[in-house]
Parts: sequence; C-alpha cells; structure tokens
Amino acid sequence: MKILNVGCGNETYGTDFVDVYPLRKEVIKCNVNEENLPYADETFDLVYSKNLLEHLSNPLHFFLEMKRVLKKNGTIYLLTDNAAFLLFHINLRKNNYLQHNSNTPRVGDKDRHYFLFTPLHLKNFLDTAGGFNDIKTMYEYSSTHKTAIFLSKILISRVFKPHIVLTASKK
Repeated sequence: MKILNVGCGNETYGTDFVDVYPLRKEVIKCNVNEENLPYADETFDLVYSKNLLEHLSNPLHFFLEMKRVLKKNGTIYLLTDNAAFLLFHINLRKNNYLQHNSNTPRVGDKDRHYFLFTPLHLKNFLDTAGGFNDIKTMYEYSSTHKTAIFLSKILISRVFKPHIVLTASKK
C-alpha cells in the first residue's frame, strides 16, 4: 500500500513524504500551496495530511492535487482545525489560535493560519474538486491541550473538539 504524507513535519506515517520544510532526507521539498505534488497521476492508495490545510492560502489546489495522485478508490484522510472550537475564539492563554505555535520554521511574526473550517467547507472543496464519494467528517480532540481533552471527553458538542477529520474516496 502506497501512502503519501503531505506536510509531514516529523511524522513518519506513510511510504512517501512531502513538506515545504523537509526535516529528514527522505522528505521531498514541495510547497503544496502552489506547486504540484512531485508524483505521477494515480500513484497512491492513501493521501494523508494532518494539521496542514489551515496553513494553505489555496486549499482547492491542494484538493485537486490529492485527487490527481490518488488511485481510483483511493482514500484521503486529513485533519484540520475546527472553526467551531470555542478556545480558538477566546484568548484564555498566550498561545491561542491567533498566536498558534508550530514545530515548523517561522518567517517573521506572521501567523501561518489562513482558514478555520467547518465540515460543510471541507465538503464544498471536495465537491468543487469533483471525483470524490463516501465523504465523511467527524469532530476530533487529537490535541495535547489538556483543557480541550477534558472538555471533549465530558461534552459531546463540536465546540469542544479542536479538529475535524475528513475522509473520502476517489471515484
């Protein structure tokens, strides 16, 4: 099974890796915001991306490229920030959403986030890209933020889960 991890950072999940800031020798440098993925059409069974989409100013290009490199019936799996997450909108701590920390190099004082997403936003991007089915979203608390973990375990509401997971299959 061929798995592409896009925006991998330090993660080692997958068989192939791309990132704008390669941290390992096996990671191919690629700015997926504006460049095409450096792979042939229909190469991968799964395209995986975690905490990248919200950093792209051109998400549609990213979705089109994911579709291009996926095999027929291949799957995309991505995790991104949830626009409904309450703590993104309340400045309770120094590192709120507007001053988000990251393990990738920063240039200047600019925040590297462009979007917050809802499940409908993600489905709209897939509909615009075309060629996907079995589109599913769910709210997730895959976070190290202790308040988020505690609240998401005791409360079902989407406002206490900082991430959305999107999965879909290529037709």
